Amino acid sequence: MAQKKFSIHDAQIITTQDGYVFDSFIITELNGELVEFDRRRELEQALTVALQSEKLPALSITPNRQLQHFTVQTDVRFLHENKKEHTEMELVALDKPGLLAQVSQIFTELNLNLLNAKITTVGEKAEDFLF
Repeated sequence: MAQKKFSIHDAQIITTQDGYVFDSFIITELNGELVEFDRRRELEQALTVALQSEKLPALSITPNRQLQHFTVQTDVRFLHENKKEHTEMELVALDKPGLLAQVSQIFTELNLNLLNAKITTVGEKAEDFLF
């Protein structure tokens, strides 16, 4: 979505026990405006092509110079869970274009399964809970 110049403000990702994935995203244009119909169609087509492909699309994200003015420390913490079937992780980082794509790529490279995620953007800070 970063390559298409969309901003994810909130997301919920749920994986069922039988392997179905339900993703819900609240997105806007990078400037915070609502996504118009033509742009929604463009995103729909891009997602369909990407998800039908065997190979993940390469990440090509242009750095945003405006983000240099913010100082959000990246913090990755594993929360202690009594449940042994999953590990819960909290990620706090500067909200930048492609952050979610980078996290997804790392999970894919490490062959990790995502059961549930809550992605939240608060100003310039992304607060993500993944397990």
